[in-house]
Amino acid sequence: MGRKGLNTEVIAEAAIELVEEKGYRNFSMRELAARLGVQPASLYNHVNGIEAVHKAVGLHGISILEKALEQAYGYQDFVEAVFIMADAYRKFAKDSPELYQAVIEMRTSENEELRQSIQRIIHPFLVLIGREVKDPEKVVHFQRMMRSALHGFVSLEREGYLTYELTDSSASFRFMVENLAGLILREGEKEKL
Repeated sequence: MGRKGLNTEVIAEAAIELVEEKGYRNFSMRELAARLGVQPASLYNHVNGIEAVHKAVGLHGISILEKALEQAYGYQDFVEAVFIMADAYRKFAKDSPELYQAVIEMRTSENEELRQSIQRIIHPFLVLIGREVKDPEKVVHFQRMMRSALHGFVSLEREGYLTYELTDSSASFRFMVENLAGLILREGEKEKL
């Protein structure tokens, strides 16, 4: 048996610390065991290997991002709510880049649990956009467009590609979000005609 008190949650917490220190996928089960003060074999009493640890880290990231995105629900003004959601997404990606990477790298195509978990960060977009657009297919299109734009922006920003001297990246971010919100509002207005 593993060390007293060693369980999946304790292992996940230590893995999250390692992810934040060393980077996503930049640590081994041996390093995780050393962090916990146990032999690597002890970890296998609780997790099925490094992929299970990566999954736990990704699920933790999903929980944090989901809560951040849901802050937008409290805002009546649609444009303000879109800005709150977009800012929360960007802040998560900037403040926790390795957890964000864990979320992005989760492979969901063959795992029903991961597919369902990823829906937790898609759902807030669907709810918010659905306040203005009633056609379910268009809601999905706008959700994909918005998430793609946000991911693209934070990825380029993280890699240092948005450093043009004459325009601050935050101003570009606001411009992008404002225009996305405007497109969604216009579609909602078209539906009412």
